[in-house]
Amino acid sequence: MKRLKIILASLAVALVLLPAVPAHAATDLFEGACKSKGSNDSAACQQNGSNPLTGANGTLTKVTKLIGFIAGAAAVILMLVGAIMYVTSDGDTGKIKTARDTITYAAIGLVVIGVSQGIIILVLNML
Repeated sequence: MKRLKIILASLAVALVLLPAVPAHAATDLFEGACKSKGSNDSAACQQNGSNPLTGANGTLTKVTKLIGFIAGAAAVILMLVGAIMYVTSDGDTGKIKTARDTITYAAIGLVVIGVSQGIIILVLNML
């Protein structure tokens, strides 16, 4: 229960501090680099409708989706493992508590993954 309170408090602090991102953070990431000599050939400096780093098919978007998928799959697998542990506990209170904690923390992990994906999409859309 103490861990849950710490996780929820950390999430609340992160949500409060999110609007404190400086306004200059939303400027073009490649502005200085693309103005230098000979950088016009770089894919990052060529604007063809979508930013190759933060656009809809950008590198950050793809990496974020991949990490979210892997973490979500791991959380679902842990929920299944916890369910198997619960079924095979034979009434042992220690095993039941371990299984219940595994399922609870995996569910919390899924919520955190969903919230973090939403925050990342929000930030990338602001760029």
